[in-house]
Amino acid sequence: MKKIVFIFSLLLLVTTLSAQESVDTMYISLSKGRVLKFSVEEIYSMGFTPVVTPEYPVADNAVSLVYSPGWDGNKTKLAKNVYDLLTKAGIECTNTMGSVQIADDEYQEIKEFTDELVKGLTTQKAIYDKCFSWVASNLKYRFEYENGSGVVDNNPYPVFKTKQGICQGYANLLFVMLHGQGVPVLICNGFIPEGGHAWNYVNCDGTWYVSDPTNNRYQKMSNYTSYASTFMPTSLDAKLFEDDNFQYDYTNARLNVRSIESEEEVLVVPYSIEGFKITQLNPNYVSPNIKELYVGKNIEIFADVANGHILGLKVNAPNLEYIHVDPNSTYFKSYEGVVYSKENNMIVVIPSAMKSLKMLAVEKIEKGVVDNAESIEELYVAEGTLSIEAYAFCDCPNLKVAYIPQNTEVDSEAFFNVHKDFEIVRY
Repeated sequence: MKKIVFIFSLLLLVTTLSAQESVDTMYISLSKGRVLKFSVEEIYSMGFTPVVTPEYPVADNAVSLVYSPGWDGNKTKLAKNVYDLLTKAGIECTNTMGSVQIADDEYQEIKEFTDELVKGLTTQKAIYDKCFSWVASNLKYRFEYENGSGVVDNNPYPVFKTKQGICQGYANLLFVMLHGQGVPVLICNGFIPEGGHAWNYVNCDGTWYVSDPTNNRYQKMSNYTSYASTFMPTSLDAKLFEDDNFQYDYTNARLNVRSIESEEEVLVVPYSIEGFKITQLNPNYVSPNIKELYVGKNIEIFADVANGHILGLKVNAPNLEYIHVDPNSTYFKSYEGVVYSKENNMIVVIPSAMKSLKMLAVEKIEKGVVDNAESIEELYVAEGTLSIEAYAFCDCPNLKVAYIPQNTEVDSEAFFNVHKDFEIVRY
């Protein structure tokens, strides 16, 4: 819900304008209960421009997925959460190839082989059993090729041809074989007690199965109490849900905003989707229309911690200028459009199209606090900042001027690879 508010002077009375989602008509509330009705066109014709102020998302009773960086968390609840996610998402989440890399002719070759393998079988379960058995029985688990030619390629076609690979290769090949037969399947990455692992989730005739071809084992997902101590799923290679502006997936054992696609310039990130709390905001695509985001207290992480702490809002949001964070957030706060950690006041996200960076006051600006911020043209260091260390600001090629308090100590190498005409202005 949006609130549209502006100040309107009429007969020396201060009035408030409000509207519903559709803003074709606006109502101005006067004192003593009087109300005036105007069309949007009439408001603009009088020279007024409404200011749109989105609200932060309202908390609801959505399920919060269990996040556990190791085996100390509630493993049964984690397994149940993923089962519930897939049950709610349905087989529609298996309609794409995800991140699997395979050429059309390679896919067709595997399909033709599988067609012959499952010839005469009529149920999805029978087809699955045959494909699973073939992968589990015919592949060799190897990090390097037997002929010494190097590290194995775990994309599905090389695995199919060489019959060698690690767990990722097993899961990739089974995925392609089943996909070609119309059996709903997706790839999962996570952990087993021995370490990192890849496996599949397969839906046969309406029933979801946990499928581990590497270790030749599978069972119904609904029996999560029996396998919770064996599998800890942390990511699913699939889009689970979507609404008008956002798509969602399961990454880092959290429900994540996968992409943002909208014609709007200002958006509010939802609190939940389909009864599940959204706790990660790390999109791999952000529409170039997006300039501002409002982020609620539900968001607990902005980075892909499993893959180098990649910040989607930094690398995939080309025109994002400002981020607002709900003041009630436990983890983050925003100051002048930049996201900071509440724990230590460290910068978390600088919007990728921000030109003027106004920093929160900290005692010391340490090495690498701001790097690869190509859009920043001017910097304001707040009063109360005592020192700026060497290489605090790196690879900011358009940074031309930094306004710094007189009493702030600045290392001679504090600004590295900035604009050739860069200057420091003391105030």
